[in-house]
Amino acid sequence: GSAAAAHPRAWAGADLTEAASAIGEVLDALSPDVVVTYDATGGYGHPDHVRTHEATVRAVASRADAPVLYAVLTPQSWALEDRAWLAEHVPPGRGLVVPSPSDPFAVPDAVVTHAVLDPSVVAAQSEALTFHETQVVVGDGWYALSNHVVTRLAGREGFARLDPETGQPVRQEGAA
Repeated sequence: GSAAAAHPRAWAGADLTEAASAIGEVLDALSPDVVVTYDATGGYGHPDHVRTHEATVRAVASRADAPVLYAVLTPQSWALEDRAWLAEHVPPGRGLVVPSPSDPFAVPDAVVTHAVLDPSVVAAQSEALTFHETQVVVGDGWYALSNHVVTRLAGREGFARLDPETGQPVRQEGAA
C-alpha cells in the first residue's frame, strides 16, 4: 500500500488484460499441468502479489485446456504455531516485529487441502533469502521484510485448488 504501488511501472497498476496475456504466453510455451499462484489477498496484502493472482487466474481461465490452478495458503493452526515459535526465537532489541497471534491472511485449516512438509529445506530457503539483502533480514529459521515484520521459515507450504473463474478455493467434498 505504499506510494511505490502507484508508480506507473509498478506491477500492481499493470493493465490486467496485458498482464494476463503475458502470463498466458508463458502458459502456452510451457503447457503446465498445474499452476501455483498467490491467493486473492496476495498472501499478505502486497499489491503486486494481488495483481499476480488476478492476472494468473484470468490467464488460466482463458485457456481451452486450462491447467489446474492452486494458491499458496496458510492454515490458521500454522499461523498460531509460527507466531508462538517466533516469540521464542526472534532476538529482542533489533526493531523486529513479531506479528500478533491472529493472522488476518490465514485461512481456516479445512480450506487447505494439500501440504508440502519438508523442514529440511529451511537451510536452503535461508540461503536463498540472503541474496536479497536489500529487501530482507535473515535469521535462524526466520526472515523479516523491509517492514521489519518477522515470518517463520518452517519448511512447509499449504495449498488449495482454485476455481479459475472466481479465483476462490474450490470447496472439497466433506469439507465443513
